[in-house]
Amino acid sequence: MARHGTKSAEWRICSQERRWKRTARRGAQALALTTTVVALVWTSWASATAAQAQTSTTTESTTPSSTTTTAANATTTTTKPKVTSTTVSRATTTTTTVVPTATTFPPALLAISNSVRRSGPSNDSALMAALVSLQKLGFTAQQAAIVGMGQFPVAGPAFYRDDWLEPRPGPVPRLHEGDDIVAATGTPIRSPIDGTLRYDTGDPQGYGLLAVVTGPDKTQYYMAHMSATVKDLSTGSAVKMGQVVGFVGQTGDATGPHVHFEYHPFGGAGVDPKPVLDAWLAAAVKAVPELIRSIKAATESTAVTAQPVPVVLPAAQAAIFPPLGLPLSVPPGSGAPRSLAGLGLVALLALLATSGLAVVRYRPWRQGLRLRIAVDSP
Repeated sequence: MARHGTKSAEWRICSQERRWKRTARRGAQALALTTTVVALVWTSWASATAAQAQTSTTTESTTPSSTTTTAANATTTTTKPKVTSTTVSRATTTTTTVVPTATTFPPALLAISNSVRRSGPSNDSALMAALVSLQKLGFTAQQAAIVGMGQFPVAGPAFYRDDWLEPRPGPVPRLHEGDDIVAATGTPIRSPIDGTLRYDTGDPQGYGLLAVVTGPDKTQYYMAHMSATVKDLSTGSAVKMGQVVGFVGQTGDATGPHVHFEYHPFGGAGVDPKPVLDAWLAAAVKAVPELIRSIKAATESTAVTAQPVPVVLPAAQAAIFPPLGLPLSVPPGSGAPRSLAGLGLVALLALLATSGLAVVRYRPWRQGLRLRIAVDSP
């Protein structure tokens, strides 16, 4: 019994040692896996940090100053142009943006630009949403825009801001004499009024392909940077309000697809077109319900005119041929003719009567029947 108990104790000790070894082995494996994961994460983070460290951005600003001198004392303030420099150490490219100031732009033009009181940005999203109702009447989105945009010149989604007389640096500094309406390339451009069209590619001011519509009072609307003209339209063509005269592009000195829009009342100098564009959009939105009603009324009117109309036929004319009296001897009480000639005549009469070519009239006589054949012409 003692020997058996000793063996049992030894077996339990060995079993426990095996469990400990198995647990230790699993722990070592988990530790190795954790270490590997941590090493990978650390390596990725270190690579990203090194990449960011290689690129440095330096922003440098100097505060402008101005000089004012009075009789009592002198106050001196020095103004320098605001300069923003971005340098990438890993590359050799340096980008510098200079905000136009009195030292980089003519002071007189800058003063004119700063005197303009500008309104906020605008877009035609409300009008485009209202025109969705036209698509339910069978119009495509582009057709609905062409029909329902009122006097607004771009037939499609567009936005613009009041950049009238903003500085435009360049070899010859100038002020922006219009508003830029941003839209997708190829969007139709519409005539704002009834007038005469003129195309111009002379590009005196970087307009690129230009369309000018002149009204009866000499008022002119410029639409520049177009990508194409319209087939069958040329300089001198008469156009109606809403008629497509071109398509959005970026010809000339444009840096992106848009319409450079100018407004010249009575053929004079240009004025800020932003209030005019805003008014056109508001008027077009208000006109959409009436436009839809008129289109529905026109559709219903067309359907009514397509209904059949009764036609009064003329009265029957006199018989072309006089009635023919053809005696047929049929004794009273007899149910059939006595001769083949009479049988053939009966068949002929039946054929004429059934085909509608003749009207068979008869009068009963005492000795038989007298049939009359009358051919009526319509």
